[in-house]
Amino acid sequence: MAIYQLTVNTEKYKVKQCSSKNWKPGTQNDYMQAINGIQRDLKNIQEVEWQLELFQGNSRMDMNDTEKLDSYNRFLDENVITYHDKICDLDRKHYLSGYGCMSGDYKPAKDLEDLKLCGYAKILFRSFYDSQHYDKSMDGCYLEIREVLDQEDKNLIRKYLDEIYNESEILPENFGDEILQEVANCLQEDHYEITKKNVLNEMLWCYMCNMQ
Repeated sequence: MAIYQLTVNTEKYKVKQCSSKNWKPGTQNDYMQAINGIQRDLKNIQEVEWQLELFQGNSRMDMNDTEKLDSYNRFLDENVITYHDKICDLDRKHYLSGYGCMSGDYKPAKDLEDLKLCGYAKILFRSFYDSQHYDKSMDGCYLEIREVLDQEDKNLIRKYLDEIYNESEILPENFGDEILQEVANCLQEDHYEITKKNVLNEMLWCYMCNMQ
């Protein structure tokens, strides 16, 4: 089954000036640089919602369902970020979230719906803040969430590609990992079920595109 992959992109973060006397901007610099490129694999939409809430600085420790609370606690443990504060020369721990006071009125419902329908959502850091607390040094920073196929899905695609190859009398060699990934990407983008017929159609489409 498909999972959701969240990626943090802070490449455009503008580093602030700092010093031993003005160390707080340095702490922010170190954190924003530490989270750049972090990826999280989320099992379902529920975990995506938890991740977005956590990124805004909110948690759900008031759950009454013990089993769900245990899952949530494991989720929190996986989201602890350790980074080194260079000026203070110490390691800090922080949940994977934005930086500072995130008092905006962001609600994840629309992005969750886009993710279900399109398999993709992009959320700017500024969405989590109000105008008073947003730091313009974060302009261009964003979260990206996309639906991806898990290993079980890829194994099923490989199974169908092997069957197609074995049933063919003209193919010179079996399909490699590159065509498997292309087929997987096409199936995901088109939101097609993984069936032998769909794998064959997408495989032919990939070959036609590569021949142009």
